[in-house]
Amino acid sequence: MHHTQYANGGREGKEGGRGVPYPVCQGREGKEKENHIPTPHNTQPADLTETLSPLRPGAPSLKEPDSVPWTSNAPFWSNTVRFLLPLLTHKLLTPYSSPRTTRDMNVLPIQTEEDSETEGDVADAELAAAIMSRRIIQSLITVEAWEGYTFADHQIRIKESHDLYGAVMWPSAIVLCYFLDTHRDTYNLLDKNVIELGAGTGLVSVVTSLLGAKVTSTDLPEVLSNLQYNVLRNTRGQCRHPPQVTELSWGNELEQHFPQATCHYDYVFAADVVYCHPYLGELLDTFDHLCQDGTEILWAMRFRLDRENQFVERFRTRFHLEELYDLPSLCIKLYRASRKEMERKTPSGEAA
Repeated sequence: MHHTQYANGGREGKEGGRGVPYPVCQGREGKEKENHIPTPHNTQPADLTETLSPLRPGAPSLKEPDSVPWTSNAPFWSNTVRFLLPLLTHKLLTPYSSPRTTRDMNVLPIQTEEDSETEGDVADAELAAAIMSRRIIQSLITVEAWEGYTFADHQIRIKESHDLYGAVMWPSAIVLCYFLDTHRDTYNLLDKNVIELGAGTGLVSVVTSLLGAKVTSTDLPEVLSNLQYNVLRNTRGQCRHPPQVTELSWGNELEQHFPQATCHYDYVFAADVVYCHPYLGELLDTFDHLCQDGTEILWAMRFRLDRENQFVERFRTRFHLEELYDLPSLCIKLYRASRKEMERKTPSGEAA
């Protein structure tokens, strides 16, 4: 706490007037008494009102008149605090009971549009908190850094690779996993054929495998090593169908590696595959190639720039799109999509 003393070494002090106030830092109580410099305004406060008074240079109590004139030499904060302190003290000492009047009279307030928006914000915050609560905080520092999650009745450990953009955990994957885990009756993945695009660290593929699906986890070649490690580590001996990890470059030799005659998928999963990269057209073609009659897309997306909105509009030209989640607090939306009935062309360019 600071007590105010007056120095006579200033300009007014040399002229015999009152000095400029400056704070002196006090130590423990015994040391304060030892270094105490008696002044007309250096008194120990005795109650709440006087406890606040040291904030007002030169005024020992609100009960006494202020004897320090407002001078140009006084610090700006000194004059400001002296003006606001009576208002602050009045608020502290006055009972705060007016907001209870409506409740005590059993009168229900009229719900406005702002109240509805507030309720929506609360619901969004609660859902976002429930989703992020599935994350396990690493309590011990180990040789290997990992992220922990609780899904599909399992504790999952995911190793990130911070030198690769696609091998880092993004929140959209957590949102998609939460949806799958909490909607098992609606989306029964048992024995379903599922392919994940841009699997990254593999969390979605792991959760999908633990829920009983036949999973093909795909990404670029430079990401596959870490992806394979995470998938095997969390699914070995625990899954009905061992997941497969393979390379898939969007729009590149799709029919050769994923022929439509033999590759039939019930679901295509994708989490945070739309961001600032030049392959959005190839990504759209990949969605279109993998989706056949009866295939559903579950796609979690974090909105950052207008490019994401533009891709959604392009996506709507080929797919029916339905919004399942909208989480403004996370800037994430979860979509369900299915391909529109339209004429498609085979790789040779003929109409199918």
